[in-house]
Amino acid sequence: MGSNRNRIHAFTLVEALVAAALVGLGIASVLGGISALMRAESKALEAEELQRFAHRKFQEFGTVVDPSAAEDSGTFEEEGRPDVAWSATVETTEVESLLQVSVTTNKGLASQTISGLVADPSGAATTTGATP
Repeated sequence: MGSNRNRIHAFTLVEALVAAALVGLGIASVLGGISALMRAESKALEAEELQRFAHRKFQEFGTVVDPSAAEDSGTFEEEGRPDVAWSATVETTEVESLLQVSVTTNKGLASQTISGLVADPSGAATTTGATP
């Protein structure tokens, strides 16, 4: 009976190794999740930036006298972003003096497009596509 009282209760080596492995798997999973979250946030910020650039360029088409004669591509080098390119298409619609404008911005493999209708106050648009 005296020997049972002096016996130390502790984890075995196998139990300690299993616990360490489980903690390691948990940490690896958490780090993987954080990494995926950061990549998704980066993509969302890039998409939002491209959307803003496209929206701003689209608004410029509404302020020119003849949107069908405006530039149809370029970069945002003047804003310090030569890596962001844009292209636009201007098409006539069935409604006189109303044009369909689509602006696409690209950066690497990412792209965003905005489309909408723009008034053509000159009524000069009779062809499809923008010409410089």
